Amino acid sequence: MAMTLKVTYVDGVEKTYPLTARIEVEVERRFELALQDCRHREHTYYAAWIAQGKEGGFEELIDRIVTAEFVNDEEAKKPDPTGPGGSANSSS
Repeated sequence: MAMTLKVTYVDGVEKTYPLTARIEVEVERRFELALQDCRHREHTYYAAWIAQGKEGGFEELIDRIVTAEFVNDEEAKKPDPTGPGGSANSSS
């Protein structure tokens, strides 16, 4: 099953990045763990930093991220139920 990295930034922008071999290898080298064994948030945030091309410093990135998570591709394609048009926004 293909995986995607889903990142939400403090400005509300949400982006998805394909989980590439480059991301897997760099995370594994940095933390000496297989990607599926990464359990700390730092591991996921580091993967997000690599995914966006190491733009800016890592410390700058973690100030801009709200969440970062690995999801399967099917999950990444589902609309956010709390977003516009989602059921969580309906009022009674």
